[in-house]
Amino acid sequence: MGKYSGYLIASDIDGTLTVGGALPEANLDAIRRFQAEGGRFTICTGRTPGYLPTLPFRCNAPAATINGTLLSDEDGVPLLRMPLDDSVAQILPALLEKFPNISFVERYFEKTTVSWHRRENSTDYSVLLTPETTYKFIFACGSEENAFALIAYLKEVCGDRCDVNRCAPPTVELLTKESGKGACLRHMRTLLPDVHTFIAVGDFDNDLTMIKEADIGCAVGNAGDSLKMIADRIICRNDECAIAYIVDTLIPSLGK
Repeated sequence: MGKYSGYLIASDIDGTLTVGGALPEANLDAIRRFQAEGGRFTICTGRTPGYLPTLPFRCNAPAATINGTLLSDEDGVPLLRMPLDDSVAQILPALLEKFPNISFVERYFEKTTVSWHRRENSTDYSVLLTPETTYKFIFACGSEENAFALIAYLKEVCGDRCDVNRCAPPTVELLTKESGKGACLRHMRTLLPDVHTFIAVGDFDNDLTMIKEADIGCAVGNAGDSLKMIADRIICRNDECAIAYIVDTLIPSLGK
């Protein structure tokens, strides 16, 4: 038993764990010390499971990948799949005609992604329509206003089958209903009975469900207002080494 036994930290990556795509040494050191003293550290990311082996540390708990539509073990082996219904892709041609501001669409499979670009592909939507298991679509909308308009439309036409959120101010994600990072965290509870306190930390709308699901949901100081409104704690910014703060300051304060 170590001093962090029973605690799990689930962290978003961009804007939370990393700064400008780089992992601060203080965060990496904190992760290693946290794990060495019995803590469990994992990530919740929009990336595919193949990203996990590229990390400079090894998760010691399942990871939520493809924005929580595929729960993977530490090696990237799927534990729980939550793909989109095949029928969802059929709305895309009409959607892309209706929203000419969408410049780019990315389609996520279990191991790879494919992209449609308006400039190069025009009205050839075949790359988005092939019969292959899809976990999410990402739409680059050009502006926040366009993103909110697309979200409203998607909720109207497929809200019974899908969840919709933003992963960046002008970017929208389409996932299957009741999936997401929070759903993965909820499933982790059944897999990790030794964990008594789940701590989640993130910075944007696609982190909302895990912040709500966690025992202690943390918004970094640079997080959006929507996340700060529902977080249990608002902590330091990502460029102030938020993970190190959780390990060295937040968790030690919980027992006082």
